[in-house]
Amino acid sequence: MKQKILGYSLIELLVYLGLLGFLLLFSGRLFFETKSLKAEAEVFSILQRNARFVFEEMTQTIRAAVEVTTPLPGETNNTLVLNNGQIKYQLNGTGALQKEENGEIFRITTSEVTVQEVSFEHLANTGQTATIRIKIKLVANYLLEGERGSSAEYQTTISLR
Repeated sequence: MKQKILGYSLIELLVYLGLLGFLLLFSGRLFFETKSLKAEAEVFSILQRNARFVFEEMTQTIRAAVEVTTPLPGETNNTLVLNNGQIKYQLNGTGALQKEENGEIFRITTSEVTVQEVSFEHLANTGQTATIRIKIKLVANYLLEGERGSSAEYQTTISLR
């Protein structure tokens, strides 16, 4: 009479362990890639949110302004002065974009970003409606493990009404 052997052979166990190891390796890598992509998307969202707020704020102010004092037509400057100095946009010493209006100073970028570059170009010729091209480069202030500094450049054009 033949005895029936129950269980798995050594080769079957090795094959199962190999497949299980491959599955765990693949799922672990997928998990960490997803986590990295989520962090990148979060940093991109912070940069976008700051740029959108800056441009919306400046659009309202520039469209309500009577005149552009600095820069002069055809020039580019890192400071924007409106209405003979009543309103002024510039970088402060910590890399934040600030608005000075009637002696009060307002920070218009959050502490999550640093403004690396800002430029204001007066596009209109003398006698035409003033149009300002604004370029801004934002850098995220915090880094995740293994991440390079995330930055983005934004640009818009705004005319006085």
